[in-house]
Amino acid sequence: MKKYIAILVTVFLLSSITACNKKDDKPATENTTVNTITDTNIQESVSFTSAITPDINTTTTAANETITLTDNNKNDASLMSASEIVDLYKKAASKSDSSIKSVQNISLNDIKINDGTGMANSVIKMIKPIISTVVSGNSTEFDGITGGYTQLSVNDVQEASASANGDNIVVELKMKDQTDKGQMAEADGSVGHAIFVIGDLSTVMGQLSDSGLPVEIQNENISATYVDAVVNVTIDEDGNIINGTWKYIVTIGLENFKVAGSTVDRTEVTIENIITYNGGIA
Repeated sequence: MKKYIAILVTVFLLSSITACNKKDDKPATENTTVNTITDTNIQESVSFTSAITPDINTTTTAANETITLTDNNKNDASLMSASEIVDLYKKAASKSDSSIKSVQNISLNDIKINDGTGMANSVIKMIKPIISTVVSGNSTEFDGITGGYTQLSVNDVQEASASANGDNIVVELKMKDQTDKGQMAEADGSVGHAIFVIGDLSTVMGQLSDSGLPVEIQNENISATYVDAVVNVTIDEDGNIINGTWKYIVTIGLENFKVAGSTVDRTEVTIENIITYNGGIA
């Protein structure tokens, strides 16, 4: 019984990621406090948790403000500083947010269950292709741009680049990895500022318990680690995002939880989350 319930837990985890793009937490205004950030910050190694540091935001432009890309910007896009690239993306995201309809697709990369017997993983091997097909076949549409981009700063970014493509500028932001434990907020952290992360997984566990399934887990034993997070968008000469791709890989981990009174050492579900607008960017 334990192994089957553990597998059911992983299915709940898979379903939870489809709710990662709610816009409820978006601030009423797009304007934020301006603070000075040096370009050298892009080289710094910073450990991120779900907490937001409020004093690292850069300039944001109101959604109705006209943005003009000068010939100099277009010709010298590759010479833009990391701060300038991040600010350009934030302005374009703010300007374009109300007109964009994004598409989210998730795919299952791996499931691992360490229950001390190995039996659960034997079952997983049999049903993984079925779960993977079901997960990959689901896509979700939502209005607007993912992520808490109004809080995005150069400190969140591992690498930023911009290049000219005709009259447009292609921006790529590679985000620093992020690990959350326990209660999580979807727009927090280095990845959450760019791409919505999974909401509070303790709520999912609560739903499992409320459904009558004998699952017990403490918040501090739930984690989500986000890697390979990338934002890649094309911005036209008027400052609008005309297409884009936002993606990351997340591993959700549950440690030392009880199923029907027996302890499961660890369960991991690894998922790739890809969001596109207007066909995305390869």
